[in-house]
Amino acid sequence: MLKWRWLDNGSHGRLAIEWREIGGPAVLTPHKSSYGTNIIRELIPFELGGTVELTFPGDGVRCWMEIPAEWVSRATPLRTEPEVGLRA
Repeated sequence: MLKWRWLDNGSHGRLAIEWREIGGPAVLTPHKSSYGTNIIRELIPFELGGTVELTFPGDGVRCWMEIPAEWVSRATPLRTEPEVGLRA
């Protein structure tokens, strides 16, 4: 499951992203961080000024991220049609 929404709490706003794995195999907490985990845990807070909560409960990985609005454009709509010439 992936959800996102804008948090407008009197500041300039933040984009909140919630990612939860559901219905997959049991999850074990990793003993050491992978490249992807390091990117999530370090890039967002230290480079973008956001926050991250990344956990590994047995029923599926959960990640909550907040990214300051200045790093995200609200003006660019999501593309709903595939690019011409691209194959699925």
